[in-house]
Amino acid sequence: MQNSGKLTTEGNVKLSTAGKSAFAISVSNNSSLTITNGASITTSGKNATGINIENSSGSIEGGNIITSGDNARGVVISGENSQFAINNSILTTQGENSNAFLWGARGISAENKGSVSVNNTQIKTEGSEAFGVFTSSGGLVELTDTNITTSGKMPMVYVQMGLILQSLHQKASGLLLPATRAHAVSSLNNGHINLGAGAAIETKGEQSDAIQIIESNGGTLTGDSVSIQTTGYAAKGIYVAAISPSDSAPESRAELTGSSIISTSGDDSAGVWGHGKPASIDFEKNCH
Repeated sequence: MQNSGKLTTEGNVKLSTAGKSAFAISVSNNSSLTITNGASITTSGKNATGINIENSSGSIEGGNIITSGDNARGVVISGENSQFAINNSILTTQGENSNAFLWGARGISAENKGSVSVNNTQIKTEGSEAFGVFTSSGGLVELTDTNITTSGKMPMVYVQMGLILQSLHQKASGLLLPATRAHAVSSLNNGHINLGAGAAIETKGEQSDAIQIIESNGGTLTGDSVSIQTTGYAAKGIYVAAISPSDSAPESRAELTGSSIISTSGDDSAGVWGHGKPASIDFEKNCH
């Protein structure tokens, strides 16, 4: 659907597609999509997408989106004028990254200044180099009471020149990764992440960092009263690596306020690890 079209569904709608690069639902060019009272959306095939929003807007309430296939995506939001809301839904992606030039399976992907708000939703990804939440080129994701789980060797939440806002106020809604080199929150190349207040982040696995900022052009992460726990060999609570080519590049910075707690367990693990410049990690005095 495109060119200012409008699609509204009510009741238990079922959509299923099979094939390479298939879309179950795709809206573009100032169109709108509204799904209420539940929908079951299933796709299978390489590069398949459940819902694609391009320079358009919409929402889904009570949806169950399942995608399978290499580089499959549950929901993609792209374009500066794109806004989408996901409420009380379940997103499941199953697939690997079969192409070095692609980013693997993704539960939610906000790209090219597209924005999405996610509330009371479960996001699950399975497969090597799969992402629960992915942002790039100014994409914005707001997470509230959302549970993300991944199995694979890449981050649950990945930011590339984008922004993640998270409001996870209960331990049960925290981030849990039981996988080798699976990072809970990862920022690359001028990503900006605000964990909000009361976020609980937990990782389990070798080299599984809770918060990771790797920047060549600056980046920031902030949070208030954050609880961070890692278990595994060489796992770090906060890892900041500034790899800027010059001292004049923007600063890579992590800042935690309030009663934030960092706990790590495992050989060669570290609560806080930073290197390179310009980089800084700041805590209020009551953080421990």
